[in-house]
Amino acid sequence: MTALLSRVISANRVEYNDSVSICLVAMDQTELEASKEAMRQIAEHREELRSTRKSCSHKMEELRAQGEELQTRNGRKLIESESNFTS
Repeated sequence: MTALLSRVISANRVEYNDSVSICLVAMDQTELEASKEAMRQIAEHREELRSTRKSCSHKMEELRAQGEELQTRNGRKLIESESNFTS
């Protein structure tokens, strides 16, 4: 099975002095298209990472707030316990 190649072919008339020539240019764009696909995938992964980072940041903030709340509660309980012990 033969792979289809992406090609660009162009022809231009070139006049130089009294002669006329045709300039043919052929270019295989397989690597260019592969690079475009790789860049698209990188951009997609970058967006996924941004989203994950944002989600983790929100979760970390929630956990920090919960930790502060626990410290506050434990501090109150310690004060109550000390108060009961010294009474």
